[in-house]
Amino acid sequence: MVNAMTPQEEKHLQEYNAMTEKQLQDDAKVRRPSGPDIAALYRCMEAQDVEHIGELHLDIGVMRSIIERFPDNDQIRQMAKYFIRHDLNLIDNLIEEIEYEREQTEEFERI
Repeated sequence: MVNAMTPQEEKHLQEYNAMTEKQLQDDAKVRRPSGPDIAALYRCMEAQDVEHIGELHLDIGVMRSIIERFPDNDQIRQMAKYFIRHDLNLIDNLIEEIEYEREQTEEFERI
């Protein structure tokens, strides 16, 4: 049988095979990610909700100071009380969301 490749072509083919084999070995060493880190996403959401609760508490403090500053203006006092009730409702909802996010974080960390 006659060899159809020149010695230089054979050398290039061997070099290419060696390079390909090395790439395959290097690729096998690289740890493949198991998928997106959903637990980290829930931790991030929890941190944002906790920060939002802090901002709502600051807002409630401002509204209480407005009530104290304008004790004779019933319209301002009623609006400030409304915003306080609204913020407290948001805080309650955020607390429920934080509890859910913590449960989901624990669940995804077990996986």
